[in-house]
Amino acid sequence: MRRSHLLITLSVGLAAIAGTVLYKYQPWQPALEVPASSYTQNQDWAFLPEAPTDPVWLTGWKTDVFLILKQNQVSGKTLARLEQNTLKARETSDVHASALSSYGAVYAPVLRTGYNDDAATALAAYLTQHNRGRAFIILSDETLAIDFTEAISAANALDRFGGYYFTNTESTSNSKASGLAICPTHLADLCTDSIAITITKTSVSAPNNSTNDLYSEFQTYLENDIRPMAEPFGDFEEVEVISVKKPSEAFQPKP
Repeated sequence: MRRSHLLITLSVGLAAIAGTVLYKYQPWQPALEVPASSYTQNQDWAFLPEAPTDPVWLTGWKTDVFLILKQNQVSGKTLARLEQNTLKARETSDVHASALSSYGAVYAPVLRTGYNDDAATALAAYLTQHNRGRAFIILSDETLAIDFTEAISAANALDRFGGYYFTNTESTSNSKASGLAICPTHLADLCTDSIAITITKTSVSAPNNSTNDLYSEFQTYLENDIRPMAEPFGDFEEVEVISVKKPSEAFQPKP
């Protein structure tokens, strides 16, 4: 084979390989435009409790954790990549939820990358559909770019909001610098906004990672802080308990 033919053959082969790589990864292609979620469907969430939580008027004081994770911001240039990233978000959230289960029920939304308003929409949906009068806190592993006070106020839930918690001091400092009120107004005189919580494992890749001690310092912090005492549905002493009898018991004729 002549040298020129060999060069042509090699050039064609390299061009074919390059074309295949470019077609597969398409580096110039922007991420898919994912429509905003209403968070009314289970698939809108990276993690939800398996069953509805007990309402506060049945079981008393309980707390929920609204979890905002950096890993739950998903995007993709192809539908397959988007689905893969969403699956990873669900696996990661499951690990965090297992570590937080002793503290409260966990709700973690899937978020579009770069859309801060998704978290506010998800929080409003959580308060409307899932909260059921329970106290709640917002836990995040990154700096929050928006304040959720408006969404919480709209749901008349400020009295049972226990505040923001961050898993690293950098996010705490950045959020404070951006004007985020770490302590809710009704607890401002009782709690400190200096938070130093460190996750033992800074990167959780799920599903095989152990959750032992993942939030051990978080649990210790909660035990010494007043914010978990956010009142669900106000003062319980004002709730009247009514005795309910079965029809057969209620209408028994007197002897």
